[in-house]
Amino acid sequence: METYIPVAIVGMSGSFPKAHNLDDFWKLLVSGKSSIEEIGTARWNHQDYFHPNNSVPGKTNQMHAAFLNGINQFDPLFFNISPAEAIEMNPSQKLMMELAWSVVEDSKMPIDKIKGSLTGVYIGNIWSDFEHQRKQKNADVTTHSAIGQSSNVIANRISYYFGFRGPSLVLDTGCSSSLVAVHMACQALQSGTIDTALAGAVNHLLDPDQYVLLSKFGGLSPQGRCSTFDADADGFVRGEGGAVLMLKKLDDAKKDGDHIDAVIKGSAVNYYGVCVGVRAACMSGEKEVLDQAYAASGIQPKDVHYVEAHGTGTKLGDPTECQALGEFFGWKRNGNQKLRIGSVKTNIGHLEGAAGMAGLIKVVLAMKNRVLPKNLNFKKPNPQIDFEELKLSVQAEKTAWPIQQDETLKAGVNSFGWGGTNSHVVIEEYKTENKNYVNSQDNRESSNYHFLPISARSNSALQEYVNGYINFLSTDENKFEDICKATSLRKPDFEYRKLFSAVNSASLI
Repeated sequence: METYIPVAIVGMSGSFPKAHNLDDFWKLLVSGKSSIEEIGTARWNHQDYFHPNNSVPGKTNQMHAAFLNGINQFDPLFFNISPAEAIEMNPSQKLMMELAWSVVEDSKMPIDKIKGSLTGVYIGNIWSDFEHQRKQKNADVTTHSAIGQSSNVIANRISYYFGFRGPSLVLDTGCSSSLVAVHMACQALQSGTIDTALAGAVNHLLDPDQYVLLSKFGGLSPQGRCSTFDADADGFVRGEGGAVLMLKKLDDAKKDGDHIDAVIKGSAVNYYGVCVGVRAACMSGEKEVLDQAYAASGIQPKDVHYVEAHGTGTKLGDPTECQALGEFFGWKRNGNQKLRIGSVKTNIGHLEGAAGMAGLIKVVLAMKNRVLPKNLNFKKPNPQIDFEELKLSVQAEKTAWPIQQDETLKAGVNSFGWGGTNSHVVIEEYKTENKNYVNSQDNRESSNYHFLPISARSNSALQEYVNGYINFLSTDENKFEDICKATSLRKPDFEYRKLFSAVNSASLI
């Protein structure tokens, strides 16, 4: 196998249920909260579709979901889109344009450098809810309807706005779509066909008929929760959200002085081969994709501390995945070195086409904070899974990341599609060659003022930016000087502006 060229994550953005940004997402995870709620009439009158008996035609036996708030809130003029066109746009197009802008901001990359660059856009998405909804309502068709309802345009609008010149595509491999998007983006970077990549995924729940389909399929939990790895596991709850990563080859990111959140050391995609059925999990295929990913990464399976599992909480899926993980990771581990496993689906539901991206971002945030969040709804181990024999340990409580001194944090992210496409991504903590940490008690001159210029294209957006900076800086005051410098040098100047000056974040806030 050819040597895998490491890929740096140089920017992240995301919006998840009850977590509008990644700071809120981490707070949700580390506090052990769930964003799953009863549907009620939030999107449609769910009583029209619900029946506890799964066999009743046209009915679903689930009453729960994890929804985003404000999916129709969008500033079209910021993206040079007319209000008339925005009305016809799929909410997934809108959200991904916003998250693409946010990931560029998070990367601290100058906007004039990223615009027109050789950047590829790879987006996972599996449903066409907006199109179905429009047809059900017999909505008027306008000149904007065709493009507004198109799934491929989710990626294309991003590329068009920024003038990107790399591939721009939306892919559907079922629930593995987002990690397959990451894998394809990494391949393109490694081959040299692009310089930068945006890899992301999105999921919106707009069509109640999908609940009926998935209920009859047998995937949904009548209890309305994801009880991953638990004896009560009876299916998943649907969730929505989106996320985007900015990726560069590690050597390029280091050369360009980019901030690096973590490093993708290996990734793999396969099809599970001959199995009992097209929708069934297959252990041999799952073990094979693990073998491919870690052979590429150069990381020994015994050295991996944690795996963010696909973990849907289904009766067949959990035992099959755990058996594959245990057989692959456990055979060289001693009895005290159990592999920690967990699933973000217990917090925010199953984001389907965006599920792997939610799990990957959870892992990177956990690495940055050196904490593993709690896997919810784990009370009694699934009797079909021999955790002790497989040397697996469900992350039942929030803990520090389990490492020996001087180890780098290492983790994997699993994702499987119901049609048989598997994917796995290997993540390692990034450490600079000369890492000199400074803290609030360092030797910086306290009398030095720093300037923070903030600008936006509307007054409301400006206030939202200001609040966002305040929330971010309140969590880590040591980043204040760096944030001021990066914002001054790299952020674009818009017509609505505010300028702040302060010695440190505490005096600013």
